[in-house]
Amino acid sequence: MKRWGIAVRARGLGLFFCGCLLSCSPPVGLPDAFEETPDARLSAHVVLPATPSTARLEYAEGIADIHRRADLAHDAGHDRLVEILREGLALPLPGFGFGYEKGAPQGEAELLQLELAARLSEQLVRTPQGAQEARRLLLPLLAPTRSLALDHATARALVVLGHAAYDMGDDALAAGSYSRAISLMIKLQEREVAR
Repeated sequence: MKRWGIAVRARGLGLFFCGCLLSCSPPVGLPDAFEETPDARLSAHVVLPATPSTARLEYAEGIADIHRRADLAHDAGHDRLVEILREGLALPLPGFGFGYEKGAPQGEAELLQLELAARLSEQLVRTPQGAQEARRLLLPLLAPTRSLALDHATARALVVLGHAAYDMGDDALAAGSYSRAISLMIKLQEREVAR
């Protein structure tokens, strides 16, 4: 009887440790290693009006047309809406402004692209597989190492990235994204009060 009790306890402990190991593993099909601690670093810049150019005007008109088409296609179904929004992200960004290098802020074009990426990602996270794609789309645009545009569009995109990360089980990225969105909104409010 005593030997049977020890065996039951040993099996119980084994199952307990297996459960602990499984609960620490990321969900199947997701990246192996998520960051363990939230990265709430935020560097932000004010977007200044860029020098008008034909390329910038064409880009702005192209993005506005994509938003109009997406609004009209809202009742046509999720897949059609996502397809239209992807067309907008495929539009090439206008040339870099004076003094800018690749990856540096690009004025209004950067905001238009980010707003479109956030809108697309909001649609993507509505599907089971969409969270991973939304994370892949937004993370490079919102990386903590980048300076982000001080604008409501950036805060919106950070919140969507937080939702996508949460859905994937990446709690550190979710917490960091939400924290950065709040910090950005505080900076925006301070700027508006200072005017």
